[in-house]
Amino acid sequence: MKQILRVLTVLIVVSMTGSALAAPKKAKKARPAKAAPAKAAKVPVKEMTLTGTVSKEEKKSRKGTATVSYVLTDAAGNKITLPKPKAKGEGAVDLADFVDKSVTVVAKGTETKSGDKTNIRLSQLISIEAADGGGGADVEVPMDDGGGMDADF
Repeated sequence: MKQILRVLTVLIVVSMTGSALAAPKKAKKARPAKAAPAKAAKVPVKEMTLTGTVSKEEKKSRKGTATVSYVLTDAAGNKITLPKPKAKGEGAVDLADFVDKSVTVVAKGTETKSGDKTNIRLSQLISIEAADGGGGADVEVPMDDGGGMDADF
């Protein structure tokens, strides 16, 4: 009798263990695949001619270093940051020579519209010419690709 009870106990334990191991796991809920964020359409880079007055702006970073940028302000008061010159030495253009002067700038950049605002970002300055007769003649400017900043109109 004791043997029968032992055998039955062993069989019950084995069957419970086997059924627990063989029990299917709960299926995870299927998540819908996340859609990749839509990439904005690339805005084509185009050559544009802008006129206005050049001004110098200095900003201090958190580290205390000063950053100098040159901004073109057009007749409507819109501000467009001019890219920094790439070349140094002979033939290099110093934008400081054009501060507080009316100029005509030929540059490559992008123009996007958001509602009633137009955003111009210049990536390469091709030439800059003083419009009021001061500051020299038409100057070809070798520039870096991508030093420009945004301007909101």
